[in-house]
Amino acid sequence: MNIKKDNILLRSIEDKDLEFLREMINDPEIKKMTVGQCNYVTEEEHLKWFSNLKNEKNRLRFMIEIDRVTIGTIILENIDLSNKNASISIKIGKTDFKGKGYGTKALRLVLKYAFDELDLHMIYANVLEYNEASKKLFEKCGFKIDGIKRDAVYRDGKFHRLYLFSIIKEEFINDK
Repeated sequence: MNIKKDNILLRSIEDKDLEFLREMINDPEIKKMTVGQCNYVTEEEHLKWFSNLKNEKNRLRFMIEIDRVTIGTIILENIDLSNKNASISIKIGKTDFKGKGYGTKALRLVLKYAFDELDLHMIYANVLEYNEASKKLFEKCGFKIDGIKRDAVYRDGKFHRLYLFSIIKEEFINDK
């Protein structure tokens, strides 16, 4: 599935993305800013993961392309159609494209799809306390802080707080 607006394309993961995704997941700077898995991923592990993508349920993974250059990924996951909510995460892997508004555009496109096409009511995100860029991104797109989990993530020898953000469909509509 593809979502396109202006010079941005959100598309499904393809074979050609494997190396880029593995580089991103093993990048120490990206690892430092993400909530999830932090272990080094071997080529074999990555290929196994990729082969299992087709079996994923309740998750939509998109590659972010700007003018045909792949710069990152955005994932809508834990999609719960009964309760009409899902979580979202985003990673920009190309340093030259950070801080230029592409993450905002990608996030807004996925939010529009989630609210309009999937008829979700609420989208939520988890952000590490020191990830200022992500906190600003979610706030810019209309997310509100719902709470903070104390000592929720252990990274670099110490515990860190996790900010819980969410946006309700009506807030997104009014924020356009």
